[in-house]
Amino acid sequence: MLALDTLRSRWAGLLGTMVAVALGAALISGAASLLAAVGERDGLDTALTRYAAAPIVVQGARMSDDQLADQPPPPPGLAPRLAAVPGVTAAIPDVVFPAQLDRGPVEGRGWSSVRLAGASLVGGTAPAEGEVVVGRSSGLAPGAVVRLRAADGEHRLRVSGVLDRPGFYVSDRDAARWGTVRAVGLLVSNAPVDALAAAIRKAVGPSVVVRTGDDRRLAEPNPDRVQLDDATALLGISAGLAGFVAIFVVASTFAFAVSQRRREFALLRLVGAFPRQVRRMVYLEALLAGGAAAAGGSLLGIPLMSAYAWGLERAELVPSSFAPEARFWPLTLGFGIGLVVALLGSWTAARRAGRVSPVEAMREAGVERRPMTLGRWFWGLLFLAGAVAMIVVAGYVEEEGAIALTVFVGELFVVAFALLAPVLLPPVIRLVSWPLAASRGAEPLLVRQGALTAVRRVASTAAPVLVTVGVAGSMIGAIATLAHATDADLRARLTADAVVVAASGSGVDAGVPAAVAAAAPDAVVSAPLATTVWEVAPAEPDGAGRLGHGITGDALGVDPTTLRRTLNPAVVAGSLADLRPGTITVPDATGLGVGDTVAVTFADGATERLRVAAVVSSLQSTSVLLPIDTVRAHDPAALAPAVYVRGSSPDAVRAAVGGLGVDVIDRVAYADARSAEANEGNQLALIALLGVALLYTGLAIVNTLLMATFDRRQELALLRLSGATPRQGVRVVAGEAVLVVLVGVGMAVAATVFSLLGLANALGRSVEDAAPVVPWGSIGVSALVCLALALGATVLPAWSLLHRPAAG
Repeated sequence: MLALDTLRSRWAGLLGTMVAVALGAALISGAASLLAAVGERDGLDTALTRYAAAPIVVQGARMSDDQLADQPPPPPGLAPRLAAVPGVTAAIPDVVFPAQLDRGPVEGRGWSSVRLAGASLVGGTAPAEGEVVVGRSSGLAPGAVVRLRAADGEHRLRVSGVLDRPGFYVSDRDAARWGTVRAVGLLVSNAPVDALAAAIRKAVGPSVVVRTGDDRRLAEPNPDRVQLDDATALLGISAGLAGFVAIFVVASTFAFAVSQRRREFALLRLVGAFPRQVRRMVYLEALLAGGAAAAGGSLLGIPLMSAYAWGLERAELVPSSFAPEARFWPLTLGFGIGLVVALLGSWTAARRAGRVSPVEAMREAGVERRPMTLGRWFWGLLFLAGAVAMIVVAGYVEEEGAIALTVFVGELFVVAFALLAPVLLPPVIRLVSWPLAASRGAEPLLVRQGALTAVRRVASTAAPVLVTVGVAGSMIGAIATLAHATDADLRARLTADAVVVAASGSGVDAGVPAAVAAAAPDAVVSAPLATTVWEVAPAEPDGAGRLGHGITGDALGVDPTTLRRTLNPAVVAGSLADLRPGTITVPDATGLGVGDTVAVTFADGATERLRVAAVVSSLQSTSVLLPIDTVRAHDPAALAPAVYVRGSSPDAVRAAVGGLGVDVIDRVAYADARSAEANEGNQLALIALLGVALLYTGLAIVNTLLMATFDRRQELALLRLSGATPRQGVRVVAGEAVLVVLVGVGMAVAATVFSLLGLANALGRSVEDAAPVVPWGSIGVSALVCLALALGATVLPAWSLLHRPAAG
C-alpha cells in the first residue's frame, strides 16, 4: 500500500525514470524487431524466376547452409547421377555467366536452362552458336545484333528468338565456354517431390543441398536478399549497441532517481520503518512503475522499427521492397530488459537507503558524504581492467581478432569511467573549472563549489553525455582508423603507373590486358582474376572448436611475378614466389601456416586440397590468392576487377584500350576512388550503427537534467532568499550545466583516445603508417549538441522555478 501511495503522490518525480525506461524498452524492442524482420526477409519478392518449372534444385553444400546467395556449385558430373534416380525425367545443369552489353550488365544462361524457368518462345528459333534469345521486354527482334563482352573478350551475337519473359540465353556450347554450372534443376514425374528429394539425398550424399518448395528461392540470385544479408551483420551490431546504451542509461537514471529520495527514506526510518520495508517499497515501486513504462515502451518499438527501416531505405542499406512486420518476441525482449534493468537500477540505492540508521540517514540526506560504494569500486575497476586487458591481448592475436577486440573497447572505458566518476570527477572538475577559481564573482564560485560538493549528482547528469560522446567518438574513430590504415596500406603497396577499371564496374575482360601488352610490350601488366572459393568443412572441428578457417569468399587468381611489381601484397609468412598450381595463400586470421593444407571448392564445383604457400595480411582487400592458371581452369567467367600497368603512362594505356568500355586512371586517383568508396560505405554504416542510439542518449540528457533541475527547488529557493536575482540564479544553473557537459566530454575523449590507441597498436603490426584517427569534428559536433540540450533542459525549468515566490 505504501508503494502505491508513493506512486500516486510522487508520480511527477518518477516520470523521468519512467520515460527513460519506456524509451530504453522502445529502443531495444525496435532494434530487435528490425533485426528479426531482416532475418525473415520481410517484404522481399519470393517469386521464382530461374527455377519456376523445376520442382527440385540441387546445389553444392557449404559449411553452414544459411540463407546466403553464394552457395557453392554442385560437384562436376552430378547431372547424370541425378538423372538415373527413379522419378527424375531430366537433370539440367544451369550454366550461368556474367556479361556486359552496351546497355549494361546481364546474366547469361545456356539454352537448356529455359526449361527450368518455364519460358517459351514467342518468336524466332532456339539459339545456335553465335546467337542469343532475349526477352521481349528488351525491345529486340530476331535478326538484331548485340555486342557482348564475356570473360574472353568481345563477341557479336545475332538475336535468333524472343521469349515471353526476361532472359538472356545463348547456345549450350557458348555458355560452356563462358560460364560454370551454378545448380542442377530437376524435372520429375508424378512421384511425390518430398519422397524423391529424400531419395536423391540418400543417393548423392551430404555433398549437396537439395531444395524443394519455397526453399528453391535460396538458389536464385536475388540482389535484395544479398543486400539484406549484408545488413544483417550491421544491424546485429547496431542492436547490440542499442541494448548497451539503453541498459546504461536506464540503470543510471533509475539509480539517480532513487538516490534523490534519501531524505524520504530517512524519514521513513525515523518513524519506525525497517530496512527490509524500505527496500521492499523501492523494489515494488520499480516493479510497478518500471513494468508500466517497459510495457508502453515495448509497444513504441513498433513505430520506431518502421521509422528506422525508412531511414535505412533512404540510406540504401536495405531494399526498397523491405517491409518489416512486428513480432511478439522482440516486444517481449524490450519489456523484459526494461523491467529487469529498472529493478537492478533500484537495487543498490535501495539497499544503501535501508542499511543506515535514522540519524545517519538524516545526515546523509543533507550532504552526500560517500559517493563511492563497494559495488561501484568493484565493477568500475573490473570494466577498466577488462578494457586494458583487451588492448594488451589484441597485441598478440591475429589481426582480424585484434580489430574485433579493440573496436568495442571504448564502450568498456565508458562504463568504467561512469562507475568511477565520483573518484575521477573532483580532479577533472578542478581542472576544467580552474579559471572559475580565480574569478571574484559569486556565480563562478557557486558553480565550482556546487559541482565539487554534489559529486554524485554531477556524475549522474554527466553519464548520458559520457555515453553519447564516448560511443560516437569510439565507433566513428574506430572506423576512421581502420579506413586510414587500409588506405595507407594500399597507397604504400600500389606501384602501378596506370590502373584500368571497367566503366560499368562489372570487371575487365581478357581483351584489355592483351591490348595493353600489345601497345606497350615492355610494360608490366597484372590482371588478377576475381573468383569465389568455398572451404570444404572438415570431418571434425579444428582445435578452436570451429568448422573451417573462414576462407570461403572472394579470391584472386594472380601471376605472382607481375603482381609483386604492381600491387605487392603484405606477406606475413612464406613467399609469393612459391604460389604455383596446387597452392594457395590465406589470410593470417585463419590461423593456418605455411605448409598446411585446406580443401576448397572452385566455381565449377571441383574440390581440391591445396597447400598454403604464404600467409597474407588480413587487412588486404583479398587475401586469398591462387595461381591465375588455376582460376582460368575452374572459372571461365572470371573477370579482372582492375588491370595494373607499370612502365607505361596513363595516356598511353588509355590510347591502347580506347573503345573497350574501360577507364584508365593513375595510382593516386585509383587510391582516392577506393578511399571515397570506403568512406561512403562507412558513413552509411554509421547511420545504421549510431543513429537511433544517439537520438536516445540525447533524450536521456534532457530527461536526466530535467530531473536534476526540478529536484533543486529548495536550493534555488535558498539562492533567491539569499539575495540572488532570477537572472543570476539562471546563470549559476547554466554554468553548472556547461561544466557537466565539459566533464562528460572530457571523460568521453579519454575513453575514445585510449580505445583508438589500442586499435592503432593492433593495426601497426601490418601497416607501418597505422595511427589513431581521433574524430575531433564528430566529437565537437556531439559536444555542441549535448551542450544545447543540457542548457535547454536546465535553463528553462530553472527560470520557471526562480520566478516562483521564494518563500513557497
